[in-house]
Amino acid sequence: MEARWFQIGHSRPVEEGEMTLVVAKLLKQRLETMGADVWMTRSKNGATTSLRPEKLKQAAAGSLQEQGTPISSTRLQSEAERLFYRVGEIRNRAKLVNQQIRPDLVVCLHFNAEEWGNPSHPTLTEKNHLHLLLSGGMSANELLHEDERYTMLVKLLGGTHSEELGASEAVARSLAAATGLPPFIYHSANAFPASSNPYLWVRNLLANRLFECPVVYCEPYVMNSRPVFNRIQLGDYLGRRNVGGVYEPSIYREYADAVAQGLADYYGGAAK
Repeated sequence: MEARWFQIGHSRPVEEGEMTLVVAKLLKQRLETMGADVWMTRSKNGATTSLRPEKLKQAAAGSLQEQGTPISSTRLQSEAERLFYRVGEIRNRAKLVNQQIRPDLVVCLHFNAEEWGNPSHPTLTEKNHLHLLLSGGMSANELLHEDERYTMLVKLLGGTHSEELGASEAVARSLAAATGLPPFIYHSANAFPASSNPYLWVRNLLANRLFECPVVYCEPYVMNSRPVFNRIQLGDYLGRRNVGGVYEPSIYREYADAVAQGLADYYGGAAK
């Protein structure tokens, strides 16, 4: 629905939701061996919220009217879906985290992508990069919204930034060392460098500002880069395999191991 997938011919589909779940399960095992208590917002594919696009048609109509967008059945369906996956689902995960799990830290796992066009005939690229996102960078227009002012104050008064920055710097160093990827550079007006570390950027995203604790928000690997696509085709495996003449570990294990190592470096644990 969110178009975070593509497939080339009869290849293994590249599906971010499935891929991040593989990484999350591996990372959970690694962190638990280091003594951490770990919860996942989902343990299988599917939404955590009971909301569905069909229940959001009225809200979607209101949203389109607020945007000044003419309402059609296609636009209404698309906006209802967006409200489902980008608002309802994210807010429900934040509710689980803030009210039930109440952790010391949230780790958000993603894979990045460049524009690939039609998922049935995607464009592969040579670009491949890495960055992490910290909460912040709210614009004057965004702060006109009461809920955004509220979450900004929660973050400021909670004093989460220093730990979020420190943990993110440690994970960025570990991911950069493990992957050899260059930093992604934003050229848009909605992102700002978080520190002198070129891998860290500040953006105002619902997906990290709603969590009341520090957040390590990872965006490594370009899913439609040729090297990453080739590694994804191999699935998860132990040891190393030949990928274009280079023996590489499973991309999922490389990701999980690097995040675990970064957290161990910051919190003084021992990655295994």
